Amino acid sequence: MITHVLDSVAVLNATRIVSMHHEQAAAFAAEGVARASLGSEIAVALATSGPGATNLLTGVGSCWFDSIPALFITGQVNTSELRGSRAIRQQGFQELGIVEMARPITKYAVQVTDAAVLLDELAKAITLARSGRCGPVLVDIPNDLQRVELPEDAVAAAIRRAGAMPAAASPAAADLVALDALCGRARRPLFCLGGGARWTPELQALTARLESAGIPYVSTLMGHERVRSMPCYFNMIGAYGNREANWAVQNCDLLVVVGARLDVRQTGADAKDFARNAEVVQVDVDAGQVGNQVRCGLGIVADAGEFIRAYLAREPRFPKIDPGWLALLQKQRAAAEFDEYPDWRISPTLMFRAINGAMRGQAIDYVCDVGNHQMWAAHGLRLGPDQAVHYSGGMGAMGFALPAAI
Repeated sequence: MITHVLDSVAVLNATRIVSMHHEQAAAFAAEGVARASLGSEIAVALATSGPGATNLLTGVGSCWFDSIPALFITGQVNTSELRGSRAIRQQGFQELGIVEMARPITKYAVQVTDAAVLLDELAKAITLARSGRCGPVLVDIPNDLQRVELPEDAVAAAIRRAGAMPAAASPAAADLVALDALCGRARRPLFCLGGGARWTPELQALTARLESAGIPYVSTLMGHERVRSMPCYFNMIGAYGNREANWAVQNCDLLVVVGARLDVRQTGADAKDFARNAEVVQVDVDAGQVGNQVRCGLGIVADAGEFIRAYLAREPRFPKIDPGWLALLQKQRAAAEFDEYPDWRISPTLMFRAINGAMRGQAIDYVCDVGNHQMWAAHGLRLGPDQAVHYSGGMGAMGFALPAAI
């Protein structure tokens, strides 16, 4: 039921087709394209109706939870064969209501039943995938509509509409003033960089500013994907996190969280005890996430990139910072850098140290699957310039790594 779309793509010969062995792998591979390009490119994962469509759903969910833009197109039976409102389970062979299944884990899901609106729906879906908090979209196209000829000028206009991006949400001026005041009082400030900040072009400028000011920072698992190893970076927080990072969180008096939802794997089961001595500032483009899991003294609803730009423009000062704060964290980090598996024939600690040394200075993307090895990688990888690591975070899907790498 996707044959006509696939054939047209091949005939046009303007798009690379990568044939995977399973639709779930195709979904992960599409996710990998967006990850590798920091969201500037999105891929289309195609699947036939019925089991082909349902096989996409794990990858769709992975994109949804980790805020990855991707376009999923499923084939469907001819419009004349759709079940519609009939009191039956199925009309056409392999007919399936994939839109209803995908809707909770997509930013937009639609079945097109009129060729006149097909281009508008595709343009809308692509724009939504890449705007605000990014995510997957799904368009279900019946077989007969795939064969309809569409005017070239209409196609060109739809492409232009799909490329028009709405402005990103900026932080409120009053929130920035309130943050200035908190920074001015802080003796032990700490920044936490989450998945929402990992793709912003301003990330490296922010970490450079924090380094020059001697302000320590940590990351979540998703933030760790792009944060380089630097003197003021104290690695990953959470139940599976690095000791020094968790010590920093529990002993800071100001925690500025940029683009992290602070779920239970980051806070531990007792969320009320997370950052127990700190005023927490949470920055998130998704208003529903602000203060959802952790008490939040100041919530800022804004795009992470827009927030970082505003923060850098204001140059907040920390006049009361404890001069021994950074040195204390460096001592904690040094104490935590021991081999945790001295009795193992192959120590994960030593293995990742060896990988860091072998890959130093090389441009590389690490792609990690899910299990203990994911946590060993998050503990042990130390990224340099032009390096990144990719984790299946919110979905935690085994089988992610190989197709995403492809």
